[in-house]
Amino acid sequence: ARLLDPAPFGAEELEGERQRVAPLAKRVPKEPTVSTRGAVVVDVDPSRRLLTGHELEHAIFRTEPKAGEPGERVESHRRLLSREPSAELSPAGTVRLDFETVREIPAASLYYGTVVPADPFGFSRHRRRSKKLESSSPLRHSLSFRVPSILAPQYDIANVGSTGRGVAAWRLELLDPSDATARVYDGRLSFRCEPLPCTKEAKFVQLPTARLGPFVDRVGPDRATVSFSTDAATAGVVVARAEGGEIKRFQSSTPGTRHEVELTGLDSKTRYRYYALMVDARGEVGVSRGATFETAPADALSPFSFVVLSDSRSGQGTADERYAGTNRRVLRGLLGAAVAHDPDFVIFVGDLVDGYTTSASAFRFELEAWQRSVAPFAAYFPIYESMGNHEVLLDAWSSGWVVGRSSPTSAEAIFAETFVNPKNGPKPAHAGAPPYSENVYSFDFGNAHFATVNSNYWYRSHAHREDHPAAGRGHREGWVPDDVIEWLDADLAAAKKAGAAHLFVFTHEPGFPNGGHVHDGMWWNGEIPEVLAQRAKLFGVMAEHGVRAIFHGDEHNYSRTLVDATSIPGLPNPLWAVISGGAGAPYYAQSRDVPWLGKVRKFDGRQHFVTVRVHGSEVVAKTIALSGEEIDRFDVTRAE
Repeated sequence: ARLLDPAPFGAEELEGERQRVAPLAKRVPKEPTVSTRGAVVVDVDPSRRLLTGHELEHAIFRTEPKAGEPGERVESHRRLLSREPSAELSPAGTVRLDFETVREIPAASLYYGTVVPADPFGFSRHRRRSKKLESSSPLRHSLSFRVPSILAPQYDIANVGSTGRGVAAWRLELLDPSDATARVYDGRLSFRCEPLPCTKEAKFVQLPTARLGPFVDRVGPDRATVSFSTDAATAGVVVARAEGGEIKRFQSSTPGTRHEVELTGLDSKTRYRYYALMVDARGEVGVSRGATFETAPADALSPFSFVVLSDSRSGQGTADERYAGTNRRVLRGLLGAAVAHDPDFVIFVGDLVDGYTTSASAFRFELEAWQRSVAPFAAYFPIYESMGNHEVLLDAWSSGWVVGRSSPTSAEAIFAETFVNPKNGPKPAHAGAPPYSENVYSFDFGNAHFATVNSNYWYRSHAHREDHPAAGRGHREGWVPDDVIEWLDADLAAAKKAGAAHLFVFTHEPGFPNGGHVHDGMWWNGEIPEVLAQRAKLFGVMAEHGVRAIFHGDEHNYSRTLVDATSIPGLPNPLWAVISGGAGAPYYAQSRDVPWLGKVRKFDGRQHFVTVRVHGSEVVAKTIALSGEEIDRFDVTRAE
């Protein structure tokens, strides 16, 4: 109920806002327009040998190259679409969906419907299906449906017939015989019709639509950032109102297809209702579904809570468990369950998607599919994302050499373009290295401080080999670079000086793995002295400043381990190392031959999230399974 307040804008209020922003059309470029051909999904070099995603992963992890034999450059991706679908609405009300594939498909289905207005999260509901596939070539296809078919009185749940404005929600399902599975892709199309009532004889007009978002991020006591991407060049405006207050209007700085709108001058600990408005060059105005967010408390003693989870990359199973690199079924289930715990924000600790690709477009496509999966929830509370070992864009060689791309086209740069996170991380120590911006960062909330460090920065395979074809570039998996540790040291010291009562750190690779990653992470079977020294340096900085807990991912399970001076000699203060990697990736069993087995206070293999409530000096964490069961509960301030 708290998420629903304040009340939605009325129809007349929204119409007034549409008219107010329509003159912005004169500033908007004419291209791209609605129904523009879809973005490229796969951009590999066709002259190079193509490996499947699994072949590339096998080369990375199981092939030890011979000295001086890098082999030929190779390409790799997992995608079926070569271009994203584009939807075009005709004046007669027919929607034509065009798409392109990288290989032939025997069949496809298009499910379509709308969005139930009473659903606060705006999940799509499909009512009908079209399966007549038309192909202009073996790789170029289209499917169509009629909007009037979902506007009959028995189907018009959104009352489009009388209001003249609506949303057509669709899902494209492609049969992929090469992998014996189905692939799916979702989208929406906003429209209006005239005259009223909206019947099959009416004229239909396609409106600019938010293809991604809106998302709310970087929420403080007096500000927030709302971001969204549109299917045409638009001017972007966000309108927001607190209960009983006046409408506030905030405009995107530059017309385009992606908008980050800064909302300032807000009241602390106040819930706002907001909408994103999109004006294209025709003067047509689209409006996103409304959502709410609450600003942070100005009072450091106000209670708050946050949720931690990670590892939502593809599982094994249905199309929704392999949704363009994301286990959407489990991820949405966990976030839906987390809503009941009333989080102020969520921290996602890496391995959002499958990754491990040489295609920058395919990497963007996967990250955006993850955004599409979390969008219903990320409109209501911020999600702070961090990078895992799967968020990597590669240069690869047939003999097994692999290295992460450097600037400007790096996984780190694309990650920063896709997500909205704080920008207070360090600058790279080496010229041409990928950026730390928005993948190493920190922020304050209430009486606590949160710092995220990247333990998979500029990934490189075979880091121990001096004859690597990209020598001098990249790091071993699980390596936190010295400049990041130095930044963390200064960041935690400044937070303590500013009065933060609780310090938390987040990074993907576990310092004390208990499942399928004892052979890497920050441990590497305990066989590499420099790895152990770097782990000790990181944990030493945290312990010196009194960090309460470090949260990891990577292991696809849950564990809570006490880290003290018996784990790392000389550690001044104990802390909890919590692994929460149960957001949908394939499971790992417990490893029982690790030296710290006796310090493992809890291990569980269920899919889950961790919710942490902070109230003054009290910090209590609970681990909740997908089923709603409580797996673990502990006092974060007492590491013993």
